[in-house]
Amino acid sequence: MRKAEDCPTLVRRALAARPIRATVTSIGVAGCVLLVLILYSVSHGLTTGVRSFVSQEGADVWVAPRGSDNLIRNSGLLPVQTVNSLESLPGVLRADPILRGFVTAAMNSDPDTKLNLLAIAYRTPDGLGRPPSMRRGERPIGPEEVAIDRATAWRLGADLSDTVQLNGVPFRVAGISDRTNLIATQFLFVDLAAAPRLGVLPGAVSFVVVETDSGVRPGVLAGRVAAFDSSLIAIPRQTFVDNNLREVASGFRPMQRLLSFVGFLISILFVALLVHASVEDRRREIAILLAIGTSAPRVALAILLNAGALVLAGGLTGGLAALFLAGALRRWIPGLELAPRVLDAALLIPAFLIVGVAAAAIPLLRLRSVNPVEAFRP
Repeated sequence: MRKAEDCPTLVRRALAARPIRATVTSIGVAGCVLLVLILYSVSHGLTTGVRSFVSQEGADVWVAPRGSDNLIRNSGLLPVQTVNSLESLPGVLRADPILRGFVTAAMNSDPDTKLNLLAIAYRTPDGLGRPPSMRRGERPIGPEEVAIDRATAWRLGADLSDTVQLNGVPFRVAGISDRTNLIATQFLFVDLAAAPRLGVLPGAVSFVVVETDSGVRPGVLAGRVAAFDSSLIAIPRQTFVDNNLREVASGFRPMQRLLSFVGFLISILFVALLVHASVEDRRREIAILLAIGTSAPRVALAILLNAGALVLAGGLTGGLAALFLAGALRRWIPGLELAPRVLDAALLIPAFLIVGVAAAAIPLLRLRSVNPVEAFRP
């Protein structure tokens, strides 16, 4: 009879003798990966909406009254004449006004369901400040139309051509936008001419969004604006994006980081326990392999490779499950926004793999203490 060293398949078969245990281990790892990715995805989903709107094409510089540096908590106003003044500056290709404010939205069919939405009034249909992308329908045209986020449409039960009440004033839903969800609220887009209908005083705007001429850097133009009028602050696009990400996550990010850290630690410990128990459960198979002459290093290597394969399979399954869950939520429950990233999975799975292999290696330190007689115990 050939020794087990000459039969590597015998080692693999011995370690695969308990498929239910292996399956449970992989499923446990998949659940841990899914949990941590969900915690990370909530944070990314929170910032996707503001990032896509603020950083849209053409919005190179955001001009606001001094003291305002973000869209979320801006309360200052500029005279509408500021737009014409900025258009005369060298390097300005285009300047468009934006008026922002919160409005209450409801449907006639369900007046008790009300949403507080961040309204963006801009020059329709293609002015700077427009919806970054449309899922269905068109951008609003004229003061009686509105574009709402798909999460808003889902929560209100609204569809294209329906009438939605904004501060008690009827508007027709011309389009449903995408990537405009801030989780706690959503963007809503109307024509700047509709501002008086919403109870906002005419003749004032919140921001002037500037598109720079070819070859002019946003930072250079921001300096020109500051020199032109000291009461204004001009913020290049990337800085404005960073300001808004800071603001939108300021009340949420500390708790999210704590939950993510705790969830990661618990998941790491759970994966280690699963893999450790899986190896300990194979003590009889290890004893059999040693009894028939298999070398201890070969058994150890096989166990580590087997543990790594279980963790890797579970990690990939958890990553795919996160993508599937995010897609399912976007399709059927758009009010919940998840944005899983491949980078997070690419960092998380190797971390779990290292922990799993380390947990499998701990029982191997006692490999020499395994008595071959255990193979013959009932």
